[in-house]
Formats: sequence, structure tokens, C-alpha cells
Amino acid sequence: MRSLYNKGLRLIVAFLLVLQTSCAATVKEIPTIAPAREGMVDSRTYTAWYEDRKEYDRLLALLRKEMGAIQLTEANVRLGIRLTEDERATIRDVFERYGSRDPLGDFYRMRQIDPGGSFYDPEGKLYVFDDLAGLHTYGLVDFKKAGEYNGKTKNLHEEIGKRGIMSYPVSDYYNSRRFLYNAFFYRPSGEIPKGFRLVPGRIDLVTPFSDGYLNTVRKLDFKDAGDRIKERESFLAAHLGGKELPLDGQSSPNMVKEPRSFFNAMARFVENLRGYKPVEIHFLLASHAYKAYRFSGDLSLLEEIIRHGEEALRVKHVNSLEDQHRRNLVSFWLGLSFLKRGDKEKGLQFMEKFIAGIDAWEKAVSDDHETKKKILETASREALDQARRDAAWQKAFIVLFVLAGAAGSMAATGGHPQTAAAASSQYQMLQSIGHAASSVIQNMDATLRQMGISAETKAEILRYLSPYALKVNRYLDKHEMVDFFLEMGRAYESKGKKVKALEHYQEAIRIVERQRATIFTERERIAFFSAKGELYDRIILLLVDLSRPGEALEYLERSKSRAFLDLLGSRRIILSDAGENNEYSRMKETTGELDALLGGRDTGAEQVRDLIQKAKRAIAVVSKHDVAPARMMELASLSTVETLKAEEIVRLPGPDEILVEYYLSDKKMIIFLVRDGNIEAVSVPYERQVLKDTVKKWRAAVAARGECMDLSMDLYRRLLAPVEGRLGKRKLIVIPYGVLHYLPFQALHDDRGYLAERFTLSGASSATVMAFVGKDFQKDDRPCLVIGNPTGDLVHAEKEARAISLTRGRSTLLTGPEGTESYVRERGRSYSVIHLATHGRYDEKNPLDSHIVLGADGKNDGRLTSRELFATRLGTSLVTLSACETGLSLNRTGDELIGLQRGLIFAGARSIVSSLWPVDDEATSFLMKSFYRNLDTMDIAGALAEAQRETMASYPHPFYWAAFVLSGASDWRR
Repeated sequence: MRSLYNKGLRLIVAFLLVLQTSCAATVKEIPTIAPAREGMVDSRTYTAWYEDRKEYDRLLALLRKEMGAIQLTEANVRLGIRLTEDERATIRDVFERYGSRDPLGDFYRMRQIDPGGSFYDPEGKLYVFDDLAGLHTYGLVDFKKAGEYNGKTKNLHEEIGKRGIMSYPVSDYYNSRRFLYNAFFYRPSGEIPKGFRLVPGRIDLVTPFSDGYLNTVRKLDFKDAGDRIKERESFLAAHLGGKELPLDGQSSPNMVKEPRSFFNAMARFVENLRGYKPVEIHFLLASHAYKAYRFSGDLSLLEEIIRHGEEALRVKHVNSLEDQHRRNLVSFWLGLSFLKRGDKEKGLQFMEKFIAGIDAWEKAVSDDHETKKKILETASREALDQARRDAAWQKAFIVLFVLAGAAGSMAATGGHPQTAAAASSQYQMLQSIGHAASSVIQNMDATLRQMGISAETKAEILRYLSPYALKVNRYLDKHEMVDFFLEMGRAYESKGKKVKALEHYQEAIRIVERQRATIFTERERIAFFSAKGELYDRIILLLVDLSRPGEALEYLERSKSRAFLDLLGSRRIILSDAGENNEYSRMKETTGELDALLGGRDTGAEQVRDLIQKAKRAIAVVSKHDVAPARMMELASLSTVETLKAEEIVRLPGPDEILVEYYLSDKKMIIFLVRDGNIEAVSVPYERQVLKDTVKKWRAAVAARGECMDLSMDLYRRLLAPVEGRLGKRKLIVIPYGVLHYLPFQALHDDRGYLAERFTLSGASSATVMAFVGKDFQKDDRPCLVIGNPTGDLVHAEKEARAISLTRGRSTLLTGPEGTESYVRERGRSYSVIHLATHGRYDEKNPLDSHIVLGADGKNDGRLTSRELFATRLGTSLVTLSACETGLSLNRTGDELIGLQRGLIFAGARSIVSSLWPVDDEATSFLMKSFYRNLDTMDIAGALAEAQRETMASYPHPFYWAAFVLSGASDWRR
């Protein structure tokens, strides 16, 4: 097969600057002193090819062969290289002909040998080790070997770094992550082209770039290798040692700088090229303009995509798979470009051509088994020839992406499968290139019937796989697919085709919801979070517009679940219970496998069968690790978007309760009302910034104990007046959104009185979280734990703690340094109520670092963080956070509050009472004593409401009584 590749390459790469002969006729006489290795173009082509198709066994074989050749020559170099006089004379003759002043030294450098004869190709060895470490980490998922190879890569990187990468001969081993590849190319026979020169010390390479430029790119490649080493260290530590990954996942690459000027220079250059047909040049220009746009976001490049894409499609259609594939790609680039520019009509036309083109390609490979087999062989051969052709072509390119740092993304069809769990062994042997999505769909129903899969399992499969998504998945990666479905949804919505728009938004959200939190480039991270926010916004508003409030509320809940996963980031939470920890790890592994499988472009019938089996097992098994069924949903929420359905949400409020859940978009506020088994959505025009400013002004006025009545009434008019006629119930469950997390609704005023005077209020971060706290409730007769002033700076808090302890009967009182974090974590489960009169700190940058301040000792630092709460088992009916403090900044979203609340709920707290601002000591003491006294005869919500009304009588200003809010269950009675 290798001879076929070489023959094809000679036919394909015929233009002047990339003639891939044996460098030149005069060079072939130079003695060979090393085993045969892949050349510059071949090493890059094959590694990218195998990575893109996840043919990990073949990639591993290639890397081992390359490493073997390096190690063999390395041993020979150490023994000493002996050249005959004839060989030396040949070297001098050839190298001096090209102006070499050190022929023998340049000969050694060209062969990647230290002129002193001490080592062989350390740079190539570094990048092969780097590839092996990455392959075992993200592809083969063999963490033990991954750690070994990453250690070897790190040691070699440090060794080379001491002397400096520029001290070593440049290696001829390349992959898609080495951008130096794009900076020079093989010298053609004959004279060196105008504007080019020999690379110093390499008579076989020419370049248009200066030494400084080449050196800079080489140093950047070396630095990127070091970054990858660190990224793998963090990743492996998380999986092998239980440590956490950094929030930002992998380090961000540099973005393309001035991509338009680069593209213009390249376009001028290719005008004079020979050997490529005009259609091929236009296709390549459109391809690279698209990649430049994708990695830079420069909208001006869309016109280049359109110009060259339309020219590429003008040529008469050739009946071949390669031509059909090329036309499909161009149709997608054109469709996306027109949609991005606002031309919905043309954009949809080209996107429909793209979909129809996929159908045509799939039909060709699905007609019959024998024809399909032959076509697949031809397609694979054509595709690999095209890959080698593209690799050679890029060597004649004016380096659009040399400084882009977009590792693994240069190839037209994709790059390195950087995924935390590329999947277990059954996924590692990918189906052949021609497995079409249509084949998968045709076989799916039969496979499901044959296996006797339940309707529930089939629904679970189709939640992730749809015929449409599988079809598009053959051409686009998951980030492109989100962009595709979002843009198509926008276009259909603008044309009034709301149902079709909804279908596309749903497809995009399926991809977003299975996306793991680790996103590997800054560009992808920005695009992901931007698209995610818009998608949920559009689908919620669209469903409300379509009078489907139940589905809209489901998507609101899903958006909050997705936001919680994003809050967790790439970090792995360590849980306290071994069984739960194992179950959580299994869920995360399954999620990673699913994302890796469905993110690949060649998902075939075998993979779908594996996925069906996995889903069947996941649904059938209640728990492998003795985890209570009621706990499973909470565990699932840490790794997947698991939320309640509408029919479950309507059962949450009791007969005397109404659930009011808010959603804030840019221009509309949606108020969902759930009561009496029904869901209603009320759409209210508003301005997001005006509401945010009003909440901030109200809080500032309250903090200053100033006049705030007008603002309280203004907020009531905005938030509750539109639905006040429907608030017939005495008990309100308010689920806020965004800035509303910082607003105590009981302090809103309707010109007749405060809401607290007429209603009993409770709340939660989401309806789904309400389900967590409402399960398996039993009467709780355990004593009360009261901790006061552990930091020594809250005198009234200590008095409050002592007074509360006296009212609770059976209680444990810890004041001052006795109230340690260790005591709460180790013995908190012994109490039904935990009262903490201390500080709380909310971290808006890292919400999981929000913490409760307790006493420090030799075991713990006194900062009980949200993250640590996930590893703590409290099983407590009520946690009261008294004297907590926080502030409202322009950047806050409420996530920092959610982080602490979710941590406490996961630790087992059914109800949480906390304050939204630093409170007055005396008033708080008064309120808390009343609250705990009321608990003897009332539920938690009623006890808090009555305590606030009693406090209001003595301390009328909202500052004194309105700070405390209840989250979680409201119906507990001791």
C-alpha cells in the first residue's frame, strides 16, 4: 500500500514548490546512515489520518516503528558514525554546491544528528513520546502507560530545555501539532524559486521566511509540547489520584493574528501556481478561509469563503465520491457563511444542498454490499491520497495558522481526538470510513427489536442519536454541529417556520447537554458558552410562543442543570461514600464515552449496538454500589443533565402552594406558575439591565437603612404584579433566576403591605433540586448543634447561639474556637438541626470555593467549602447560616449562591435558611429566637415567616428582618 501512496503522491504533488521527489537528483547520492523513517509529509499525513479516524492501533504501530528507528540510530550514533573517504567527498561535493561552509556538519544536521556525534534526533523523539502519551491518555485510555510516556516526555522536554531547542538539529518527524511544518518545503530540482532560500544547514529545504521567524515558530512548538505535558499531568492526576483538574481545562492557544492579511498574501501567491486545476485551488482557498474564520472569528473572511466556494461549485459535477464529498463541504461552508451574514434565504439553500449531498454520498455507499465494499476501498484510497495531497499543499501555503496554536485542527476533516475518555476497547477499533449514517438508522430499529430493548431504552438512545444528527455528524465535529443547528434554527425562526426552528434548537441542545465540561481551546470554550446561552434562551421563548409552557419549563430546568455542570467545570468532586463515589465515577466515565463516541464522524452500527447495550444496562441496574435509588438522581446531576419532566414538576407544589419560577432573557421575562396540576407561562416585556440596576439600588438602600419603599414597590410591579391575580395560595415557592437570587421576595411591597405579611415563602435553585429535598422524609428527633462566633469577632452571634441553645432543649453548643470545621464534618450527621452563627464567603469567580467560616485545627483550615460539602455527610433536616455576608457586584449571576446551596443539599440538608447581607446582631438574635420557638408548632416556612413578621413589628425596616431566605423543603416539623 505504501508504494501506492508514493505513486499517487508523485502524480498529485506536481507543482513547483512541493515536488516530493527524493529532494533532488544530486542529493540521492548522499550516504544513508539511519533506518528508513516516515518523511516530513508522510509522518504528518499518517498521524493526522489515523487520529481523525480513531484508528488507534495503526497509529500506535506507526509511532512504535518511528520510535524504534530513532532508538536504533541513537545507539549507532553513540557507537560512532564512520564514513568512508568516498562518502565524505560526495557530501562535500553536494553540500558545497549549495553554499555550505560546513558540509559534514550540515550533513549530520540534515540527518538530525548532532555534529559532535553525541545524539540522534532528540526533537523527533520528544514529539513521538508526546504523541504516545497523548494517544494512551485520550485514545487508548491506558492511564498507566500514559503516565509512563508522559514522564518520559517531561524528562526529555526538561533536558532539551536546559540547552535550548535551537541547539539541536531540526527533526523531520511532524504531526498536526508542529506548526514549523508549514514554514518550509522540500527543495525542488533545479534552481531555487525566486523569493525563497535554503533553510540554514538544510540543502533539502527552502523557505520564504527569515531565520528569526523560523526560530520563533520552533520555540512555540516546543512550548506547546510543554503545555500538553502539564495538561496530561492534571488529567491523569484527576483520574489516578483523585485530584482536580483546573477550571479552565487545557491551556488556551494563541488566536490567529491578522488572518485577513495572511489570507490575502496567500491568495496572491497561489495565483501563479501550476499543477492544480482552478476548481481545486478555489476549493483549497475556501477551505482555508473557513478554517481561518473558525479559529479567528474574523467575519470578513466569510466573503472569501463565498467567493471561492461559489467558484468551486461552478465546475461541472464529476461522478466520484471525492467530488461529491468536496461539494458537500463547500455547500456547508457557503451555507454557514450566508447565514452568518444574515442572508437566510441563500444560507438555507446551500444548507439544503449540503444535506442532499450527504444523502447522495450515503446512497452511493449503501446500494449493495459488493458495490459498497468496492466503493469503500476507493473512497478510503481517495481520501488518504487527498490527505497526503493536502499535507503537501500546506507546505506551499503562506502559513495562515503558524501562530494559531490550534493544535490538531489543520486537516480539512478534523484533528486530534482530544477527549478525556475516547472510549473503552470496544470503541477503539473504529468502523471503516464508509459506514454511513443511513446504514445506522436502517439497522437501528431491527437491532432494537432483535435485542428486545424496551421503549424506555429506545427513547434513551434516540435522546442522543437522531437520523438528522447522525447524517450531519459525518461531516462536522460537535462544535460545528452546534453552530449548524443554531444557525439553521435562527433562519427558520426568522422565516416563521417555528416548528422547524424548534427541531434544530433541540438537536443543538442534545449536543450541548452531552458535552463534557472539559473544552480544550479558548475559541471552542467561548463558542460553547455563547451558543449554549442563546440556545436555551431561544428554545424557551419559542416554546412559550408556541403555547407549550410545560416543555419550556423543562428546558429552563435543563439549562440550570447544564449551568451547574459548567460550574463544576472539569473538576471531579470527591464524595464521602465509597459506593456513591464509585457510582459517580461510573456515570462520568459513561458520559465521557458517550460524548467521545457521538463526537466521532464515523459512528457506525457496531458503535450504536454498544451504546444500546450500555444504555440498557444503565437503565436496568438500580445501583451496582448499594446506592439508594432516591440518591441516584442527585448523583446523576453531577455528571449529566438530569432534570424533572413537566408531569413530575406539576406534582411538586402541595394543594395550598403555588410554584413561581422565573426566567430572564434579554428582552422578555417569563414567569412560570405551577399549581393544581397545571403549568402556565406569562411573558412580560422588560429590560435586563434595568432590573439588575433596580435590584442593586434596592440592596444599597437597604444596606444603608435608607428609604427603599419606592424601590420595593417598583420591584413588585415588575416581578409579581403581572401574575398577582393568580396568586391565590397562601404559600409561595419562588425559584429565582440570575440576579433575583439576591432579592428576598418577602420584602417586596404592593402598596398594601410587604409580601411577608400575606404569604409564607420558600424557594430553591431549581424545581429539580426541590425533588432532591422532598424525598424519603421521616420525622427527625436528633438533637441540635449550635455554633457561635468561631472566629471571635461576632459578639452578638455568640449571644444568639447561647440563647438559641437554651430554646432547643437537647442541643450541643460550641462557641469560639471550639466550633471547628472538623467537628461539623465528622459529627454533623448526629444532629437534626445545625445552626451556624458565623461568616459566609461567596466566591463569584470560583463558586465551589464559596465557604462557611468555622474554627481551624490540625485537620482542617476552617473553610468549609462548597466542594468539601460534597464530601460531607450531614443528613440534616435544617441548616441555618446566620450572620452570613455577601455583596452584589455587576458580574454576579447567583451561581456562587447555588454552589453553596447545592453543596449543603448534597450533604443531606433538606432545608437551608441563610442571609443575603450582613445582618444586625440584635435584630437577628430576636428573629432567630422567634424562629426556633415557632418550630415547635409550625413547619420551617411558616416558622420563618412568623418570625419575620414578629421582628418587623419591633424593627420595621427590611434591613433587620428581610435578609433571611429559606431554600429547600418547607414542610418539616420537628
